[in-house]
Amino acid sequence: MEVRIATTGPEDIRTFVRMQLTLIDRGEGYVRARVTEPELARLRQLGFDVEVLVEDIDRDLEWVRHLEERPREGTDGYYRSYTEMVNILDSLATNYPDICALYTIGTSVQGRTLYIMKLSDNAAEDEPEPEILFDGAVHGDERIAVEVPLMMIEYLVANYGVLPEITWLINNREIWIDPMVNPDGVISVSRYNANGVDCNRDFGYMWEGWGSSPGPYSQPEVQALRSVMLANQFVHGTSFHSGTEYISYAWSYHSDPTMDDDHYEYLAAGYSSTSGYEYGQGNMGMYPIHGASKDTYYGVMGTIGWTTEISYVKTPPQSQIDYYFELNREAMLYMMEQVGYGITGTVTDSITHDPLPAIVTVVEIDWPVYTDPEVGDYHRFVLPGTYSLHVWANGYEPKTIPNIVVTASSATQVDVELAPLAEPQTYAYRVDYCDVTDPNDTYNNHTLSPWCLGPLDGKAVSIGVSGWVVLDMGEGHEVVNGPGDDFRVYEGGTTPEGFDVYGANEWNGPWTHIGWATATADFDLSGSGLAQARYLKIQDDGGGDPNESFPGYDLECVEVAPPPAGPALAYHDSDIDDSVGGNNNGRLDPGETADITITLVNVGAGDAEDISADLSTSDPYVDILVATASYPDITGGGGTGESYTPYVVEIDPTTPTAHPVTFALDITAADYRGGRLRIHGLVHAHGRARARAHLGGGWHSHQRHSAGSDLTRARHRQRHYDRSLLAGRDR
Repeated sequence: MEVRIATTGPEDIRTFVRMQLTLIDRGEGYVRARVTEPELARLRQLGFDVEVLVEDIDRDLEWVRHLEERPREGTDGYYRSYTEMVNILDSLATNYPDICALYTIGTSVQGRTLYIMKLSDNAAEDEPEPEILFDGAVHGDERIAVEVPLMMIEYLVANYGVLPEITWLINNREIWIDPMVNPDGVISVSRYNANGVDCNRDFGYMWEGWGSSPGPYSQPEVQALRSVMLANQFVHGTSFHSGTEYISYAWSYHSDPTMDDDHYEYLAAGYSSTSGYEYGQGNMGMYPIHGASKDTYYGVMGTIGWTTEISYVKTPPQSQIDYYFELNREAMLYMMEQVGYGITGTVTDSITHDPLPAIVTVVEIDWPVYTDPEVGDYHRFVLPGTYSLHVWANGYEPKTIPNIVVTASSATQVDVELAPLAEPQTYAYRVDYCDVTDPNDTYNNHTLSPWCLGPLDGKAVSIGVSGWVVLDMGEGHEVVNGPGDDFRVYEGGTTPEGFDVYGANEWNGPWTHIGWATATADFDLSGSGLAQARYLKIQDDGGGDPNESFPGYDLECVEVAPPPAGPALAYHDSDIDDSVGGNNNGRLDPGETADITITLVNVGAGDAEDISADLSTSDPYVDILVATASYPDITGGGGTGESYTPYVVEIDPTTPTAHPVTFALDITAADYRGGRLRIHGLVHAHGRARARAHLGGGWHSHQRHSAGSDLTRARHRQRHYDRSLLAGRDR
């Protein structure tokens, strides 16, 4: 049921948060929420004045459920179904290939394809243009949040080449729109996805398991948006919702303002000037949230993200659809224009002039944004003023550029060349996700997650008692198992505190424990069995007071030892051939015999010669019939080589569905101390084997190409292929 609860102050809101009520609106002296009968009884027991607004929400939404069944009359003023949306997007991509590129970015829990549309001139190419993101229907019962972004796609296409301002925007921006994040929820008229998870509590930044989320980025719909977020460098991101009318910006997890608070205030005021919406920080203006998209967009990538609550009614009458689009249209166009203002440029290698994946920080703001690793461009929104820019990339000498003057409604071009270091140095590149715990909602911890990135600088993030952060070291900058210690974790506080370190080569694990230590400490991968680790998870060991000002381990920096001077071999990918002993689907199934060809990569500096490797497992359901293979010589610095002959494995017919398997690969080579690699996977019944570490698939374009177009090359950075042993090669 939907209720209105009278409130007297912030402590009431904290009570509702601790009860994990589904809050949908907050006003002066009240909140609106969806509650169950036991929650209603508990609220009244606690003495709250509660008014029931809607007794039976399901019955109240019955007309929305019948939207999928009604006949169509005309083309405007009605809610489009999932199938209609897909047909519209596909038709636009087919008929307007120069400005529309349609991508599949994943699959929902119930198997529906997830789509996103990119609108730009040369839409299939990745150009050095500012990028902006709009998404809708993260909550499936908010149908107006589908129509507003979908109608914007139609409006932009219809007016390209007609209205000069629209033509200019498409020619000078990359506009990404995902109208229906949660199609299963839309079809079932549910806030949640088909797993019963609130997707706007499932994002990874400051995740705490709210909304029945079992883990950060646990749901396929959220993983799809995560892949979009990381593959692009959005200056701004709007997530459309409904249930109130408000622009809610970061932070939602904390009452502190962001480092971009002036920019949030300025841009939200601009959006409000035509839409009329009130605006403010989510935590204070509405209510606290952990695992929200806006916090993740800003916390992970520096994207100025917010949610726009379109209407007080989650699904207004169909006669009001056009009204709400018109209410938001000019505001959305305003945001598309604004994302190109501030400081812009490219970051490249001073010798090769190749683009670099780099962190760009305006010193006066102290919050990072990232370059596009394929093109090298960055776009940093700032208000008019004079700034200094600090640019850093792994393996390069940092550079600070002072006295950058930015004027109103313009972009100041600052191209930066970084010089390679004689001895490469590697540090943490990005916080992928985290849970900096605050169990009593005291907001006593005012440290910031980016303070653990890059080289030592005297700043540290306190990760909270039992809290943790997952660090991405960056592609090509993995921690490698070499002679001696492989990386060092620096503590920034004065009191030594304990912590555990875990490593993985996929963002979501499987995680292998590397060690425990206190204060600043060195770690060696040798004992863990990992040959390399791209991701490190630093977790406080649970000691100390969670309510102090700097709770938990104070993480300042992670520094990686230089690559081994000699060879260092790691797993790269694999190819499964079950054409003779199986069903020829390129994956492992119960009862099959299959050949597996494994490719190794040499992440060390020296060449690897006379290589052989033995495959083994202690799993009772797997027999290895051919366990040894030799390899060609592999050059250092990233060279690869696949086994001359395949390994042969046999899977027992009685293997349980989704049975986890761990293989070991023991490698020997000339002038190489050897090493054991662990490779994890699952065996699925009925031809559905896949890698344990892999969730989500590669991106696929539905754009119709003109002659000579090659989307595979143009968007290579967006293809996240499965390289795990049991999933076969790229498909």
